[in-house]
Amino acid sequence: MKKVKRLMIPYFTTSVIVITIKLLTQDFMLVEHPVTLLSFFEILYLPVAGYFLWFIWALWWMFVILPFFKTKTSRDVLFLVSVLLHFIPLEVTSLFCLEQFRGMLVYFMFGIFAFENRWLYYFIVNFKWSKLVCAVLLFISMEVIYFLNMDENINIVLPFIGIWFIIEASKSISKRWGEVNKNSWLMLVSASSYIIYLFHTTFEGITKAMLHRIPFNSGLWYVFVFESITVVLMGVIIPMILHRWVLKKYKITRILFGL
Repeated sequence: MKKVKRLMIPYFTTSVIVITIKLLTQDFMLVEHPVTLLSFFEILYLPVAGYFLWFIWALWWMFVILPFFKTKTSRDVLFLVSVLLHFIPLEVTSLFCLEQFRGMLVYFMFGIFAFENRWLYYFIVNFKWSKLVCAVLLFISMEVIYFLNMDENINIVLPFIGIWFIIEASKSISKRWGEVNKNSWLMLVSASSYIIYLFHTTFEGITKAMLHRIPFNSGLWYVFVFESITVVLMGVIIPMILHRWVLKKYKITRILFGL
């Protein structure tokens, strides 16, 4: 029930809001993924309001199945199964985002596997500059190989190297900054991260649509940079304002958005 409140209620709330906004604006503003009235029904089995919402469906299924694996051994087996599901090219329906669930379960289970195996856990949490340097160099080299199309098989390990790089970079930032004040921009952004996730594309889309109506020449690099920065900032700042001064202020909005 806790995950229903945290995941699925916000999913349906966000979907209804986003679809309503699109229906009201798509006739006279640029909307990249138009919707219909049928979309209100389709949200029951597809993330039609915004493709990014597949993540909530996938995470929901992960939390649904995990309680059935009550022992460490059974969870280790599930991790191995998730590895096979990830790498074996199976055809799975996209309904209820089961295809995304199949592909992403391995990362969820890898986190559990790492936490429950002390040797791997301590390797991940302990900070060493040598590990950071290795992670950075490995990540950059793998990215170069990927973008130069030198080896297609690099896709197999690139996500895991990227995760390791982010972990090491995060630990270095934490070590550098130490205790972070609760009013720092990092804490403000992190506190609103769920709402930013739910609404960033909505406000980015609205901003892009508004900029599209202004006679700017996006072909000019400085105009493109300005528009890109503006779009990204609006996708972060407006959800933060909504979260801090509206959504967490009232009980009904806290329920609707899992706060």
